[in-house]
Amino acid sequence: MGERPFVPDFEKEQEVVRLQQLLEDIKNGSFARVYLLYGEETYLRLQYRDKLKKALIPDGDTMNYHYFEGKGVETAQLIDLAETLPFLQSGG
Repeated sequence: MGERPFVPDFEKEQEVVRLQQLLEDIKNGSFARVYLLYGEETYLRLQYRDKLKKALIPDGDTMNYHYFEGKGVETAQLIDLAETLPFLQSGG
């Protein structure tokens, strides 16, 4: 986990800082409302997605997890899910 990728330029350096912040969020259990994982390195996107998913979702929880990708995502469906309380959780 202590790996640090080679950083050849400023843009990549900022990307590393953001990824380090994501790792800090996971470590501290303090999460942002939304994370946008993007970039040319598919392996890294998937690696960080899996780390975030493991930290946020208990094993076997299929009710409170939704995955969307690509152009076929319907905005209305995303809004509906965002406004829905997690399963078996009361409002507060």
